Order: sequence, then C-alpha cells, then structure tokens
Amino acid sequence: MGDEPEEACSCCSIIDSLGAASTETADGNGALALAALVGAVAGLFLGRLIDAGHGERAVVYAIGTLVITTLLRALAPGHAVIAVIANALGSLVVCLYIPTLMTAVYNQAKRSPCTLRFHVATEGAWDVGGAAGLLLSALLAATGAPLSVALLLPLIGAAMRKEAA
Repeated sequence: MGDEPEEACSCCSIIDSLGAASTETADGNGALALAALVGAVAGLFLGRLIDAGHGERAVVYAIGTLVITTLLRALAPGHAVIAVIANALGSLVVCLYIPTLMTAVYNQAKRSPCTLRFHVATEGAWDVGGAAGLLLSALLAATGAPLSVALLLPLIGAAMRKEAA
C-alpha cells in the first residue's frame, strides 16, 4: 500500500523529459545550447526582415512559431524528443515575438500624445493579462485539469488579431 511510487504530475513529467534529453548529450547542456543557437539565428533573420520593411511577415512568422511551440509544449509531457524541440522553439518564439511586438509598441508610443502615459498603460495591461492567464492556469490546476490544457491558453491570444488602422 505505502510502497507504490507516486505518479508524477505533468509539470514534473516535462522537467523529467527535458532532463532526460539533456543528459543524453555529451556535456548535459545540449538542449539549452540548441535553444540558444536556434534563438540567435532567428533573431538575425527577423532583424533583417523588419529592417527591410516586412513587419507584417514578421508578425506571421512570430505568431506561427508561437502556435507551433505551444502545441508541442502541450504534447511534451512524457516525451523527451518533443520536449527538446519545444524548448528550442521556445527561444525562437522569444527572438521572433518580442522584437516584433516591441517594434509595434514603440511605433504606437511615438504617435501617442503622451509617451509616458502610453507606456504605463501598456505595461499595466500586459501585467493584467499575465496575471489573468496565471489565475486561469491556477484554476485549471485546482480543478484537476491536465497541464496540457493550461499550456494551450496562449492560443487564445494568438487567435486575436486587430487590423491595423
């Protein structure tokens, strides 16, 4: 009765998957090194794309990568290879999404009547959105929903798109 091993939660299963895949490499840091390399190359690509005036294509690449990575992360618990791929793509998402987002934010700030108020309001809205996502994830966890369900929450934001005025 007390000798049976406890079943690991899905959070631990993702961490175990990444750890198992990482220790299969020669130095134990292969997954992190791959993530850094993918992120660096993606950042260079995106910079050239935005500088060439193709911001809309940058948004499509950034959101597309976010969606693919989110889906892979939801599938990752218990699967080391998928966890490593999702980890590497996570760096790619940050390198594509943040510069694309911040370019739009800075351009809007320049057009606003008060740049300081614009940035304060934008930061506040970002924080409220993040807190709402965390609270929803906590609610899902408290109700016993699988971790994969909470990992799919970013797809709601990816589906929202406001047309440029």
